Amino acid sequence: MSASVSQYADLVGKRILITGASSGIGAGMAGVLAQQGCHLVLHYHHNQTGIAKTLETVLALGAKAEILQCDFRQLESVHKNQAKVIDFLSGGDDISEDNENKIV
Repeated sequence: MSASVSQYADLVGKRILITGASSGIGAGMAGVLAQQGCHLVLHYHHNQTGIAKTLETVLALGAKAEILQCDFRQLESVHKNQAKVIDFLSGGDDISEDNENKIV
């Protein structure tokens, strides 16, 4: 028996930050959440080709999406992206998914 995300929660319009969205689990989650009508911020560190593919996929599914390039290990990189993240979160931090298992 397979279950869909929509069976568990109404995610339409929810803001979700996905770390590591350029490949693997993060990219897969982006596709699933895009199908649910979420507004996504897709984080990547250095895989530009992968994040471009993920972005193309979620936009084709009709989702709103933004890209965030950031090395969370470097404080300078975090500070550089602070305004963009605050702007996103000011709309209501609905869900933050940490695919990289890091505390930010």
